[in-house]
Amino acid sequence: MIEQIIITSLIVFGIYCTMQEGMIFGKFGIWIEKTLGEFWAKPVATCAVCMAMWYGTVIYLILYRVSVLDWFVTVVAAMGLNYVLVRMFNDD
Repeated sequence: MIEQIIITSLIVFGIYCTMQEGMIFGKFGIWIEKTLGEFWAKPVATCAVCMAMWYGTVIYLILYRVSVLDWFVTVVAAMGLNYVLVRMFNDD
């Protein structure tokens, strides 16, 4: 299960990083934020913790599909790991 959490977290974090300014999908991330607004853009492109729920669910369904309880634990733990990573490496 820890392997699932780490893999899910890192994939979500990778998607998040590609949508940052100056990255390959940076303009797409900016467009999403302008189009959806700050609140709705967070789970789509601008918050690694918020993205873990939605992208993590898709990743879980593609890679694992074990059980609902396993999905819940994996996604929530991936959110927690992303929170730790964001706090550790935050430039502010």
